[in-house]
Amino acid sequence: MNLYGVFAGESRHFAYPNGDEVYVVDVVFTCTDFSPSGGTHDGEVLELRWFPFAQLPAEISPPVRDIIQQFIGEQQGHCPAPHLDWRAGGPCRH
Repeated sequence: MNLYGVFAGESRHFAYPNGDEVYVVDVVFTCTDFSPSGGTHDGEVLELRWFPFAQLPAEISPPVRDIIQQFIGEQQGHCPAPHLDWRAGGPCRH
């Protein structure tokens, strides 16, 4: 596993329909050697599936959608959006 990034800030503020508000901090890792454990670990996960980048479902949770888009862009040789590039002096200069 490799640390991909830590994402926080105003772009990670969300209000739920019941009025609850949260500031999400996402600590994101990548790995190249993964074996599923055969099941989900809590009652919130109903299904686990893998998708090619070009076939990701539209219903990706907003708190992670931009991180996934940044990762895909980097894999395709594009610079991430400036507000998401957490790496000072990273591969893309803004």
